Amino acid sequence: MKYLFLIADYDEFSPLVDELEKKGAVKGDFYGLPSASLSKNNNEFFILCTYIGKVNSAYATTLALSKKSFDGVFSIGYSGAVSALIKGDIAAGESYVECDFDLTPIGYKPGEKVKGKPYIYKANAALLQHAKKSIDGIKTVKLGTGDFFLTDPIKRDYYKRLFDISAFDMESAAAASVCAAMSVPFLSIRKISDNADDTASTEYRESLTYANKAFSDIFLSLVKSI
Repeated sequence: MKYLFLIADYDEFSPLVDELEKKGAVKGDFYGLPSASLSKNNNEFFILCTYIGKVNSAYATTLALSKKSFDGVFSIGYSGAVSALIKGDIAAGESYVECDFDLTPIGYKPGEKVKGKPYIYKANAALLQHAKKSIDGIKTVKLGTGDFFLTDPIKRDYYKRLFDISAFDMESAAAASVCAAMSVPFLSIRKISDNADDTASTEYRESLTYANKAFSDIFLSLVKSI
């Protein structure tokens, strides 16, 4: 089996891969994107740095899925808490929506991109079960995505009311939309780094200090479960 792991921020990707090199991972370059490969338990794992944001996430996911065959896709990274989560929590997204996509002035629903087509993407049930069995204390939540670093508590609370999300990041829903279009199982797992308020940028930078351990533990737990 072959699995793709997406991680956006190079400052999260690099320490993760440095840690995984101790387990035999080999660094590489995938069409200009930093990558790494690891073989474990008769499975192949490909880790790809997409860089930050929805466009980068969608591009990298599409590129990877068009050039290689994968049995499942995981997105891992930091996320800001919106509700029911605190710093340090690990959350698996059961659904994903692009909170900042807004065509409501011309009659669309908030987040709706194409009339009549799904715009809230669902996690793959089997991958979600793997995560719940392998990662202690993981919570199942709804995830929101937008093309900005969320630091405004008013906007945070608005998205909570509108979409009932518990965490917000800049990539998950974009990658989920590509995987849905290409019929590839997808799951996003996020570690909470901040409270999506005016302290978020400081708290996020502090969290990067522990990125090697935070994401290698998540990665290796999933690998062991698979």
